[in-house]
Amino acid sequence: MKINKKYKYWEFYYDEDDNCQCAATHWSEEWKRLEELKKYSDEELEALILDNQSFAKTYRNEKVTKRSVAPAIKEFKQIITENQ
Repeated sequence: MKINKKYKYWEFYYDEDDNCQCAATHWSEEWKRLEELKKYSDEELEALILDNQSFAKTYRNEKVTKRSVAPAIKEFKQIITENQ
């Protein structure tokens, strides 16, 4: 498994052929299919990020705040746009 950690808010899973298959927020333990995430609205991405607050606090000792949501959404859209 290859994980690209160069992004601040997102991690990506690549298969053995170097094709990106899944993504997860830095604060999450749950991977989502990339094709599914591409269809999410900003509101759905925000909900996904905020749903990970307890995991982030417990396992990463970080707090997911409203101020970190907008940059995470912007970063995801930029990554998707650059890699199409």
